[in-house]
Amino acid sequence: LVELDDYRNFFQPRLAALGYDGVWHKRPRESSLDGCGVFWKRDMFSLVASDTIDFVDSHCTETGSTIKDRSAAITLLQFAGGEREQIIFVSTHLARNPEDPAQDRLRTRQVAQLLFKLEKFATHHGASSATVILTGDLNATKFTQMRVFLAAISALSRTGSDQSSKAAKSLLHPAVWGLRDVPSRATSVTEARHVRIDAMFYQVHHTLQLR
Repeated sequence: LVELDDYRNFFQPRLAALGYDGVWHKRPRESSLDGCGVFWKRDMFSLVASDTIDFVDSHCTETGSTIKDRSAAITLLQFAGGEREQIIFVSTHLARNPEDPAQDRLRTRQVAQLLFKLEKFATHHGASSATVILTGDLNATKFTQMRVFLAAISALSRTGSDQSSKAAKSLLHPAVWGLRDVPSRATSVTEARHVRIDAMFYQVHHTLQLR
């Protein structure tokens, strides 16, 4: 869930009563009370690790300050019942105004930061082979174009001439090369717009059974 407020007093206790555990991270904007959350059935999954990221939208060279407004929650979940299979489930909320093409650059920057973080998270927890499921309000209508931009960033992040060295490997999580979109209808329907801006992606080289 994104744009999720009143987590501790409302959502957390009510979902817990229905058999769910969860994590929540407030967005960095001080005036906003909402954030990103991930919930899972405790009889199906157990939490191995979690982390968060606040996206840096810009830097001020004079003051050294940064502007942050959106974020993501990252969870590493393991299937219950003795299975060793794990998934990395991400909930994120990107920059607003999907109708503004200029914002696509900022949203791509935010996703790039997320995939950098995701690579470090997966490596640190020994979960590089875990299936990645990326969900959230992307506030974008051109998911394919965003993926092309990210692939270019991944290629540029390869450094050095020794392709076998760690420094030569991509700094982005390999999911950038193989995220498949799960199609859906329009998710934002108002008098002003009728668009699909929320999405779910999963890695194509992993087999998932959706129920």
